[in-house]
Amino acid sequence: MVYCILYSETSRNQIKRLHPQIKAAVNSKIKRLQENPFPGNLLEKELSGYLSIRTKRFRVIYKINEEKRIIEIHHVGHRKDIYELFKESISKKERKKNLQNLINNDHVWTDDDIIAIERGRTMINQWKIS
Repeated sequence: MVYCILYSETSRNQIKRLHPQIKAAVNSKIKRLQENPFPGNLLEKELSGYLSIRTKRFRVIYKINEEKRIIEIHHVGHRKDIYELFKESISKKERKKNLQNLINNDHVWTDDDIIAIERGRTMINQWKIS
């Protein structure tokens, strides 16, 4: 059965900026994933749960949702720095998600949180005065 491919906004932009020959090779490799999504290498540590396929000197980082039969393309780039850049983007997304949870009040406030907020308010007030 064929898998559906979903591109993140980041991966779409990264593919658009590729050289036409590289872009064609990457797109061809991604389309082959629809039939067989498992030829990629499993990534480890912070990137566990993701897979990576090789196209010349470029890599495509993706995730498989077997339940919905979806392949999520997350990042496309040169092998020299793709993994570091992807780790950074994941940590930024995680921080943004945590902040959103705080804003939505899904956070259980501890005494340490309250003390940190009060210290921050005090510092801001001191900056306003000086």
